[in-house]
Amino acid sequence: MKFSIRDIMLVTVIVALALGWWIERRALLAGKRDAEEDARDLSRLVDPTVDLAPWRLAELKQKYAMPD
Repeated sequence: MKFSIRDIMLVTVIVALALGWWIERRALLAGKRDAEEDARDLSRLVDPTVDLAPWRLAELKQKYAMPD
């Protein structure tokens, strides 16, 4: 079985596109998960009965430039 340089380049392009898509997808899902976690914790700030961990509160204040 012989492969031409064109066949090898085609396979390389297909693999590179699939890998790029997979990496992009993972990054988007991680960002979505972080945003959902932030939204959940920010909504907990409204409820006075819920005590948010001080380190998490400081992290949210820094991330979203919230006043003290």
